[in-house]
Amino acid sequence: MSKIQIHCTIPKDFDTEFRDLVARLEGPWKKGSYGKHLAMAIKEYVTSHNKQQQIAKNEQNADPKRKEIMKTREVMEKIRKEIFWKGIEINRGTGIPEKLLLDAIIKVKNLKNNPGDRRTPYKWIRKLIEYEFIHKKGFNMYEVLDTGQDWSELETIEEKVEQENSKLLI
Repeated sequence: MSKIQIHCTIPKDFDTEFRDLVARLEGPWKKGSYGKHLAMAIKEYVTSHNKQQQIAKNEQNADPKRKEIMKTREVMEKIRKEIFWKGIEINRGTGIPEKLLLDAIIKVKNLKNNPGDRRTPYKWIRKLIEYEFIHKKGFNMYEVLDTGQDWSELETIEEKVEQENSKLLI
């Protein structure tokens, strides 16, 4: 490996602290030990920075299914709060009339002022059913399976994604 000289100015106390560390690690002062440890420190810094960038990149490119589940969970939490303001507390097993659920979705997704496609609220109902937040209980009734509020986020989402992926493979 070829070497180059680096000239820079660093705080004196940092230099003293680094030299003391090198002396403790290497024992008696040896030629090249300061440069060797400085190169290792720079390499460690670059490696750490690259790992952080890779983690950030992985989070940005996270599984689209996982992002969709997170978004649906947020919508379910907003629906729960919206229905709560109408005087009904939503827990697991609570029955919700379809009209109340549609009204809450329209309010949460701001579809009243911006109606767009009239099928949109039903799309959200299908998503809530698909990710097992609700299920059809009877004619125009839905039962809450998960309120979206008490997940341990990562484990549960990853389990749901794995279940979805296993359903697709079968």
